[in-house]
Amino acid sequence: MIEQNIGKDIENLAERKQFIEDNAMASEKISYTRQLSKDELEELSRNLVENNIDIRNLKEEKKIILRQYTDKQKDLEDTQAVIIDKLKNKSEFVSQEECYKFPDYETRRMAFYNKLGDLVYERAMKPEETQMTMFLMKTGTED
Repeated sequence: MIEQNIGKDIENLAERKQFIEDNAMASEKISYTRQLSKDELEELSRNLVENNIDIRNLKEEKKIILRQYTDKQKDLEDTQAVIIDKLKNKSEFVSQEECYKFPDYETRRMAFYNKLGDLVYERAMKPEETQMTMFLMKTGTED
């Protein structure tokens, strides 16, 4: 009858190995599945918990980094869209810039010029703007 264990009564592992070698017919290298001890199982369980925590932390870091890269990429794509729009239209939209009104009473039109002197908008004069007033255009040479 084949026993499940031999030499287990010998506490010293080196002596147990020697006893087994001395009493065996021969030795041969084989692969097999070894049962784990209770201590080994507990250690593996602790390692598994630590590993799960590390994985969770890495996933959170990955989310943050991915969100940062996604935001950065979106900013670049938005900037690219603005640049493409400007190139395509050969112009850009200017919001709430101070412009200067000049009436043309003959054509009943109001012209709007930016600070560089460029005509940026014109429209029909409003009724309250049609009153003739003294308007002297300065040439920049007056003192």
